[in-house]
Amino acid sequence: MGQYYKGLILDKEKIIISDGRNYKCDGYKLLELSYLWKCKSLDSVSAYIKDHPCRIAWIGDYSNSYTALLRVRKDEYMKYYNLIWANEEKTGFIDLVTSTTLEESKALYKDAYLINIDQKIYIDFNKFIRQNIYSSGDCFHPLSLLTACGNGQGNGDYPSSYSSDIGDWAFDTIYLSKTKPEGFTEKEYLLKFDFHEAFSF
Repeated sequence: MGQYYKGLILDKEKIIISDGRNYKCDGYKLLELSYLWKCKSLDSVSAYIKDHPCRIAWIGDYSNSYTALLRVRKDEYMKYYNLIWANEEKTGFIDLVTSTTLEESKALYKDAYLINIDQKIYIDFNKFIRQNIYSSGDCFHPLSLLTACGNGQGNGDYPSSYSSDIGDWAFDTIYLSKTKPEGFTEKEYLLKFDFHEAFSF
C-alpha cells in the first residue's frame, strides 16, 4: 500500500505541520508531493524557512519502525510521529497553510540556495534544476526527498536503488536564501530517474 507523508518544521519551541491534504493539487505519497513548482505544501515550507533556519523532516506514516536516523533518538522521533499520525484531536502543533501562484513559486527558487547548517553544505537551485529537470518540464524538489523518513516502506516512495541520499538531511537545520553561504560546500544531487525502468514489473 502507499505511504503518506507530512512535513514537520521545528522552529525553536513551535511545532509546525505541512499537510498536502490541505491543498487540492498536492499528493500524499512522497513522489506525488515532491514536485517543484506544483506542490503548494512544499512552497509553504520553503517560504517559511526563507532566511529562517528550522529543523525539517518529512514523516511517513509507515516510519514508526524507522531506525536509520542518526540525529534524533527513537523516543524523540516517536513523539513527532505520534503527534502527526496518532493525534486524533490534532492539537499540539500549528497547521501551516498558505498558497502560492506558479509565478510566485518560480520566483521563490530562482537564484536561490537550499542550505544545510548542520552539514555545512548547500544546493544551488538553478544548477539543481538544470541537472534534474525532465523533458516534460517536471522536476523533483530536493527538500522533501532529502528529509524523508521511512522511504522504501510503501508504494509511491522514491526508488532507493536510484539514490542513497533520500533522508540524508532529516532533522537537520535548513533554510532557503538568495545569498550563497560563506564557508559552506556546494553539493550536487541527482534526484532524477527513469520512471519506466523503475516501475516496470
